[in-house]
Formats: sequence, structure tokens, C-alpha cells
Amino acid sequence: ETIGVATPIVSLGFASAIRRHLALANLLDFFPEIYGQDSPELQACDFVKAGLLEQMMRARGWGPENLLFVDDSSRNVGECVRRKTCQTLKVEGAGLDAADVDRILGLAGLGA
Repeated sequence: ETIGVATPIVSLGFASAIRRHLALANLLDFFPEIYGQDSPELQACDFVKAGLLEQMMRARGWGPENLLFVDDSSRNVGECVRRKTCQTLKVEGAGLDAADVDRILGLAGLGA
């Protein structure tokens, strides 16, 4: 069922490796778009995630309120904030926790 949420991955890792790991975990279908340092799209943006996100948003007609960028890098999140690209969530510690997931679901209009 489609709920109007897209889940692209933009990583400085290798998209090919990410796809392989997601496939092994049977999660690849949840992430149809994966961009990494081996992706021409991210290379064309000089590996600046905010630049690629802005291109994706323009192509889809999305405004800043339509995208939530989740990352563990202060640099990547800060660049999105500086450019006013979109909403952001800086992940702390060892990854997403329950509070982060609740915030994401709430921003997507899927919260309890």
C-alpha cells in the first residue's frame, strides 16, 4: 500500500554495497532509490548531499516541508540547514532511537 512516503538513501558509502546489504536483509524493496559515492548523481553534486536532495526536490516539485533529511553527520545536516534545503534530523549516538522514529513518523503524518 502506498502511503505517500519516499525513502531514498543518500550515502557517502557505495550504493552497490548498500544495495547488497539491504537485499541480504530483505529490505531492498523499501529503498528503491540509493545514491552513493559510486552514483553519477552524487558525483555531479561534488558529493554534497544537500545538492543532490535539492535536485531530487526540484524534479519532484517538492518544497522544503516535503523532505526530511536524516543523517548522523553534523556537517551534512548543517549544510542542509544553511541552504534551507529541507527539514533535518541529526541522529545522535549509535543510530535511530525510539524518539527519533516517533519524530519521523509525526513529521510524515503517520504518528499515533
